[in-house]
Amino acid sequence: MEDFPSSLSGCNAQGLLAAWSAPWHPALIATSGKTPTWCRADVPPAASKGMFLLIPEVSEGRLPHDFATAYGPDTGVTSLRSSTRSGFLDLFPLAEIDSPDGPVEGGHRPVAPEDFFALAYIFLQVQLMTRQLRYTSNLDEVHFTDVVVAAAKSWQAGDGAAAADSLHAAFDLLAQERDHYFSSDPHLVDLTLLAPTTLGHSLQTALTDPRPQNLLLDASLADRLAEQHPDVLQTIRERFADGSLGLAGGAPDGEQCLDHLTVAELGHALSDAKRRFTERCGKMPDAFASYSGGIPADLAPWIAGLGYTGTIPLDFAAGTGFRDENKLLWQAGAVELEALVAKPIDAADDAEFLRLGATLGSAVDAGDVATALLVHWPGQACTAFEDLRRAADWGLALGRFWTLGGYFSEGEKPYHSFQAETIAADGHWLSAQVEGSAADPLSTAANRFRQQLDHERNDLLSALTDLVTGTASSNESSPARDGSAELVAALAASGGSAATNTDGSTKVLLNPYSVPLRVPATLQGHPPQAKQLPQLFAAHPTASDQCVALVDVPSLGFATIAPGRQPQRRGWFSKEPQLAVDQALSNEFLDAVIGDDGSLASVHSGPVRGNRLSLQLCHLDADREPRYSSMQADKIYVSRSDGACGEITSEGRLLRGDTAIGEYQLRYRVEAGSRWLEVEGQLDLLKGTTLGGDPWRSYIAARAAVASEAARFKVLLRDKIHKVRGRRLNAPLGVLVDEADRQTLVLADGRPAHRVCGTRMLDSLLMVAGESQNQFKLQYGFDVKSPVSVARSRLSPAVALDAPSSGIPVPVGWLLQLDARNVLVSDAVAEQVDGRLEMVLLLIETRGKATKTRLHFYRNPQSAQRMGDEQPFECEQDAVKIVLGGFETLQLRVRF
Repeated sequence: MEDFPSSLSGCNAQGLLAAWSAPWHPALIATSGKTPTWCRADVPPAASKGMFLLIPEVSEGRLPHDFATAYGPDTGVTSLRSSTRSGFLDLFPLAEIDSPDGPVEGGHRPVAPEDFFALAYIFLQVQLMTRQLRYTSNLDEVHFTDVVVAAAKSWQAGDGAAAADSLHAAFDLLAQERDHYFSSDPHLVDLTLLAPTTLGHSLQTALTDPRPQNLLLDASLADRLAEQHPDVLQTIRERFADGSLGLAGGAPDGEQCLDHLTVAELGHALSDAKRRFTERCGKMPDAFASYSGGIPADLAPWIAGLGYTGTIPLDFAAGTGFRDENKLLWQAGAVELEALVAKPIDAADDAEFLRLGATLGSAVDAGDVATALLVHWPGQACTAFEDLRRAADWGLALGRFWTLGGYFSEGEKPYHSFQAETIAADGHWLSAQVEGSAADPLSTAANRFRQQLDHERNDLLSALTDLVTGTASSNESSPARDGSAELVAALAASGGSAATNTDGSTKVLLNPYSVPLRVPATLQGHPPQAKQLPQLFAAHPTASDQCVALVDVPSLGFATIAPGRQPQRRGWFSKEPQLAVDQALSNEFLDAVIGDDGSLASVHSGPVRGNRLSLQLCHLDADREPRYSSMQADKIYVSRSDGACGEITSEGRLLRGDTAIGEYQLRYRVEAGSRWLEVEGQLDLLKGTTLGGDPWRSYIAARAAVASEAARFKVLLRDKIHKVRGRRLNAPLGVLVDEADRQTLVLADGRPAHRVCGTRMLDSLLMVAGESQNQFKLQYGFDVKSPVSVARSRLSPAVALDAPSSGIPVPVGWLLQLDARNVLVSDAVAEQVDGRLEMVLLLIETRGKATKTRLHFYRNPQSAQRMGDEQPFECEQDAVKIVLGGFETLQLRVRF
């Protein structure tokens, strides 16, 4: 058996297993009085009369050159050739043998020829497992043969009881052989994948099999079952309740990409998915799993908090996520979960079952929990899989089948641990979208992401309103509730007689983010005087008797600003600054130059000398030469220039060689007092220009180049900054380019796809196949502190409203304040509990650093505790002392 082939294609493996098992038909064994034997194809046995040689297709090329004559009909040898078991059986003269037509009853269970085929498969796999573990077989083959022959003869005689007893004894002998070198039973997990097209008859038929099995079922599929196939769902509920069926699921709807959710939205989506699943199936899943996307590492605390103890962190759609060991402890900070991480075995592919014994033997040899994760669609399984299931009913020679509930609660416990990857960076999401002909995959994802940020911004402002009033107006957030208007009204009412009346031209600026922001406010009238207002950075007049005031608004706070009473005074020789001159843009923090081709030629910013960023619009076609297009400007002009804003517009064409493939317009903009360069554009592809089916090899992108060859690209994902090893990035909140002595933050207005090229270039994908939205917006921030909070504020800006006529009692103030800039308050909700105001806040450590900080409140907190384990935190005057681990997400309940 040492040279028995174990790596063959599906067809060849099917033929080899068919040739191995077909002669184990009980009629043939009973007639011959012996079990079949095997030999190498290049060394066949001596010819003898009445011999049957089964020759699978894979062995044809190895037969001796004189095989046809040495084993011809005149020698009494019958050579059988086929690729399936039924094909081989049809070639045997079974009709001439007096035997039962089907299963034989009478024992504790019926005995059929298929049971002998299963015995043949298990015999082969146990022998292969023995060799894999470098043991010598201890099986008494003479006794084993006698038992099998006795079972076959009993079957032929119609004695079901004797046949069942003998067959049981044969399976027990194989189990004892395996026990000699491995006493623990291997774990077999049958997992059926589901899709909207497999919920009907095929699934109903599969569920009629009473043996242990498992389904991968998300909440959206459970909803579809309830609507279209309620009888199937009822069967699932009944079998799930009695423990004969395991369910994996709990992930958000399949069309949701987890990388496109904020932490707060992710928590809501996971809770909602669990609730919907439980309503449809009667209880929560046995294990948390998702068909596509896998399970990122930073989800572990949420999964554990929802009550899951087992997970399957595999991406079945992409075929990734598995590890060298089969069952491990998933460690994520203080959280520890059992994880099934075995490489999935395609239960419809005979090639996988040809080497199953060797695979389990390798796991045993490595000290692993021997597990075979057998995955298939309903009704799609190979013959060897059916042999394995039938064999498991007779004995434990190759293990037992488990439901997931039993596997994680009663199965062998893992010995080792692992830390999962947070980011796949394989580009599978976008590839799947384009392959599925999704409409506008990039802009649709961007719109949804910005809507999440807008919703969270409104919820946070509503919670701040309740903090000011001291009473929760609602226990649940409502889309109809205008948090910004309510907060302005609450601030005005909080001052009582101290509030001062306004003439209607005053603006109130609300900052719902955890860092201070410089917010531009457009006022009607003269610019206010910066020397008289500490919150005012600068103010500049614009056209039409208006001005722009740049106001520094405290984190999670507010500021008011009103126009000046008289024009600004200037010296004889002082002039209002112009931020755009010729082809150059400049403000207090950066200088940018637009090239003659309409691209961004250079940006100088910060203490390090030299150009730090160049940018061009390009079309990549990896299957053509040249791969990248070039830009040619037809005109470049200053479209706005004053003290508040400078804007340069370039219009031209994209060229591949000398051929135009598109027409573009780009507007480069800088604002006073800002570290950001904004680029808004539009690209019209000319007729005949198309984008290919692989979105990573054919796209329109903004290609940014930085100076350092040692630049590291990090993604802002789920409100945290993560290092990444791959090159196909999926980050709607942006990418941080870290050059050690400086950092550049790249935002594509929520468009999530970016591709790292070489060592210092980043392509932000703007259009791929199926994308019709040809307008786009890009933002590049230079040396921005607190990238996560600032990136959120750029995609969902701070709010500016007209001040009420009664005015605000103070011109500037905060309502919540964090001492640490690396901690983000992303969500908050206020509740009224026993007549007291309580707030539940979601705090996120964004940089992976353990942090001690204080969270200050407008009102003095009485108590604070972590939700889940109810760990208390110390309160001191207006603050709560908080300790966060790296990347930790904390749900904090505070009572006032």
